[in-house]
Amino acid sequence: MHLSSALGDDIEWRGDLCPLDNAASVIGSRPTLLIVREAFYGTTRFDDFVIHTRLTTAVVSSRLKTLVENCVLEPQAYREPGKRSRNEYVLTDRGNALLPLVLALMQWGSDHVLEGGPVRADDAVSGRRLVVGPRDEQGAPIPADRITISPNSLWQPPDA
Repeated sequence: MHLSSALGDDIEWRGDLCPLDNAASVIGSRPTLLIVREAFYGTTRFDDFVIHTRLTTAVVSSRLKTLVENCVLEPQAYREPGKRSRNEYVLTDRGNALLPLVLALMQWGSDHVLEGGPVRADDAVSGRRLVVGPRDEQGAPIPADRITISPNSLWQPPDA
């Protein structure tokens, strides 16, 4: 990847305004990624997140709070007969936008860490393996050496 000359060595966008840094602060921990993975698998209830991720209740509680605060998951109240009201957690549009990241990490882990891995993502219609990677707006693959990181002229910084 290449930086456009307009970005130069401007430290501001590499610091507090770095999109990767900001995204990692929300979803960049292993426990958080496991919870997001489970949400994509259809898990919604606290106890099920604990069971499926094998994380402690304290860690799941903390990560769910962060994901709700950052509008990745949305709590929805439910009540089983004879029990107190509780929340289940569902992906928001912002959370669903993480699908390419989750699939790319899963694919990388299967291919490069587990050398084939126990699972893979397939197209349910064609049965073909899903391959995640950078593509242009028409869907054509783009190699890393053709990617330029440029300023977004439409972006407005948040009020300080």
